Amino acid sequence: MVTPAGEAIGWDAIAAAACRLAPRLPGTGAILNLCEDRLAFLVLLLATAVGNRETVLPSDRSPGGLLAAGSIYGNATACYDSEDMARKVVAAALPGESFRPSFTGGDQDGELDLASIDDAPIVMFTSGSTGKPVPCVRALSFFRMGSEANAECMTEGLPPGAGIVATVPPYHMFGFELSVMAPLFRGGTVYSGRPFYPRDIAAALNTIDAPRILVVRPDHLGPRRPHRRDLA
Repeated sequence: MVTPAGEAIGWDAIAAAACRLAPRLPGTGAILNLCEDRLAFLVLLLATAVGNRETVLPSDRSPGGLLAAGSIYGNATACYDSEDMARKVVAAALPGESFRPSFTGGDQDGELDLASIDDAPIVMFTSGSTGKPVPCVRALSFFRMGSEANAECMTEGLPPGAGIVATVPPYHMFGFELSVMAPLFRGGTVYSGRPFYPRDIAAALNTIDAPRILVVRPDHLGPRRPHRRDLA
């Protein structure tokens, strides 16, 4: 994974950071993963799975949405990586803790067999378009299979390990499968940030070696056009 500062963080460092964090996770119940940066999101996701804790990914991250998620998972602890999210957690009166992954402990501090966390529970919520968002619990293996199918379509014709820059957040289904799960199980370099403005997107693409793709939205949510933009 490549950070907005251009720093490359490899799998060994990510796995070691997750293993070090797992026994130090706050609280005793579920973890509300509210991290916006994909690198922080991934380390926290893996640490929660290794620690046999449940990951909750609320799609509505307003104070009201967080309050609703907290009412369902009363013993959950929110972990976040931005001041804006910190304010929302406080407004929702949820127990929370700021999180930034640390990679200073060395890559030898832990090994992570992804097969060992295949059954880790992940909670995502429906959009709420037909009522209140409803939590849906799935095993990590469910998302792995979905991401592999999507990735096969999205990267058709590209060599293995093609890079990914995504404007979609890592906690929504599409962003979760294409910018977190797919590279986790299939390999590839991912830009950890979430660029929004054209200049930021261009800068993000320049940090990733070609070939790479830009993931912006599920194809069915916009005008009919090619579902993938290849960027050489």
